[in-house]
Amino acid sequence: MIAILLDKIRILSLEDEPVIADRIRRLCAEFLGDRIKIHSNCDTVNEALRQAATGSYDLFLLDLNLHGEDGFELLRRSTSYSAQVIVISAYKDRALEAFDFGVTDFVAKPFAAERLKLALDRFDGKARRDRAPSFLTFRSPGQTQVVDLGSVVFIAGADQYSEVHLADGNQKLHDKSLGQFERLLPDNYLRIHKSYIVRLDLIDCLEINEGSRYFVVLKTGQKLPVGRTRYSILREKYV
Repeated sequence: MIAILLDKIRILSLEDEPVIADRIRRLCAEFLGDRIKIHSNCDTVNEALRQAATGSYDLFLLDLNLHGEDGFELLRRSTSYSAQVIVISAYKDRALEAFDFGVTDFVAKPFAAERLKLALDRFDGKARRDRAPSFLTFRSPGQTQVVDLGSVVFIAGADQYSEVHLADGNQKLHDKSLGQFERLLPDNYLRIHKSYIVRLDLIDCLEINEGSRYFVVLKTGQKLPVGRTRYSILREKYV
């Protein structure tokens, strides 16, 4: 497995207990060292929503209960950003729901230092994620839209963003890059080209055109290019 090395990491924590917030900050500094560029903490959901909207973060560390407020709204919105999300919460019964929204890990309180380190290793790509998401979330004015992962046909690169193509013909722009999606999605999605990830069970056939140009034709009728280095991998999976 290739580790994801980030030059500088920007972290936003959502934690309303000062002692725990300080411990999280100290442990992150111990495990990530001088790779941390900034580590901010918010103790209310509204403050965290403002910070998330105005800052450019690589990692969110989220509690789900702050002074009685439900932090799940921030979880839904945060998974629409490019940042990865680690939930740190005593509400273990919400772990499966959190994983459905594509969080990197769920660390149950009270937690040992080694458990947070494992979560940070998963953020870094040094340890495998437990689960793939069931949903994707997208921000739009005044709301967060939730889309079932099963409705995603393919994803196209759009500069530092990604364009998610859905079974109903709609396209939605997401903050995550293709590389981030490649690490997030389950095994029935495959990156077939530097600019495309496709759902394997929606491939109708493979084509080889003149000049050794490779394509997949989807059951939706769409035709996508296949990179030369990806063709043999795709052919093994498809056949």
